[in-house]
Amino acid sequence: MLIPPKIKPIPVDKTGALIDIRAIDQHEILGVQHPVSADDYIALKHSTTARLGLGRVGTRYTTRSVLRLRADHAAAKDSVWSDVAPEFITKMAFIPIQSTCTTETEYLTRPDHGRAIAASA
Repeated sequence: MLIPPKIKPIPVDKTGALIDIRAIDQHEILGVQHPVSADDYIALKHSTTARLGLGRVGTRYTTRSVLRLRADHAAAKDSVWSDVAPEFITKMAFIPIQSTCTTETEYLTRPDHGRAIAASA
């Protein structure tokens, strides 16, 4: 006799739209069924940036864990490839300088060029 899997519903807001998976604080989600001490487990998750207690379905991670990892990875890639607004640089009182790199790709692939300041700066 087959037993259907216990699937948790995907969270939705009051309009019925899906909630962004990255909006859910992963430090507050247990991810492991029946921990010995849920409070200690949550405290451990708060003490590190590591992904603890992703949960498993057989030999694989849960779908929710994989989707969260992919969403976080996409956000990290977006932040690397996005430009910083000049207004933000001024507001934070940063000193704008130019490295010897001429393109974003060169900056990411040649860290030695990214560390060298251009003669014009």
